[in-house]
Parts: sequence; structure tokens; C-alpha cells
Amino acid sequence: MADVKLSEIPAATTMATGDLIPFTTDPGGSPISKNITRENLFKQLALGSDADGDMYYRASSLLARLAKGTANHKLFMNAAGTAPEWASGIAIISSTRLMDAATGDVAYTGAGFKPSHVIVFANVATTTMACWGMASGTPSDESIHYNYDGIVNHGGVFIYLNEASGKRQTAVMKTMDADGFTLTWTLTGATTSATASLYFLCLR
Repeated sequence: MADVKLSEIPAATTMATGDLIPFTTDPGGSPISKNITRENLFKQLALGSDADGDMYYRASSLLARLAKGTANHKLFMNAAGTAPEWASGIAIISSTRLMDAATGDVAYTGAGFKPSHVIVFANVATTTMACWGMASGTPSDESIHYNYDGIVNHGGVFIYLNEASGKRQTAVMKTMDADGFTLTWTLTGATTSATASLYFLCLR
């Protein structure tokens, strides 16, 4: 067979599993020309300390390895939006709120990530005041609340604790933050100093 330049060999845009790729072993010592199939070549792909369950993603035009995650973790994009990472994506934050606390913003931290949704369970012990709320950002708040008079209502706020007619604490979601969220609380009327218990389920 006559010598042929590589540039003269027909180009291909696809490759079958059994097609052959030429290569040379030990080029600096005793070189031997061999070939390998696409299937066997891909079996040799290894970047860093590979392990079963690892994944690869594009990083600055190269392949980067993402080590396998902990059992039952989920795949998320990191906070910078540049690479995938493993995390549970669920956290619970507990807190309290005095029913006579002044209007204002309160930050709640400890989630370990910026939530996309937050669910709240709130109540005042030994009363009928209770609330179940959902928030997915601003101003998409909604809640179902159980009033002092035993009536169930719903409204467009995240938390609604109604102590008496014209006396309540309400909250709306102001921001989703890097480690939790911030609520804007509003005091209406002259409430008592009872303490509300708050439990927030944060979802990444």
C-alpha cells in the first residue's frame, strides 16, 4: 500500500463501536503500531481518582470529575451557577415570635443554602392559633390559618396568626438568602406577649 498523508484520508463525523483507531505503544522506546476499538478506548477513560458512581461535566472546555455523592443526596447547581454539586437540599429551621413583637424584618439562617421554596408550620401553644404557609419567592405567599375563633381561612401572606379581632402577627417573604431567608413581619393591634413557635421546612 502506497504511503498516504493523514490529510488525504477521508474524514468521518461518526464512529461505530467496532471501528478501529490506530495508535503507537511505547513511542519513546520500542514503538509498536496497534489499533483499538472505540468501545475499548472509552473503557480506558479515567480522569483523576475515578470511582464507581463518579460523574463528568464540562469545565472550561475540559472534562472535570464530580465525585459520587452521599447516599440519597441530590444533584444541584452550585451557588455560583458554574458547576454541579451533591447536597440533601432540605433543611429545617426552628424559631419563635412574640405576638407583641414590633413590625420589622427578621432574617432566619441555618439552611446551608438558598431556598427556592419554604413551608412553615406555626402555632401558639394552648390556643387555637395555627398557620400553615408556603412561599416560593416574592410576593408568591399563601397560607391557611386557624383563627382564635376556631374558623379556618386562607390569605396571601406567608404567616397569619390571628389572636383576636384586629390583633395579629403576619409575615411575608422578603428575600430568599444564601443561608436561609428574610421575613417582613407586621404587628396589627395590641396583642399579648404570647410566644408563637415557628418551624420552617426549606427546600433548595
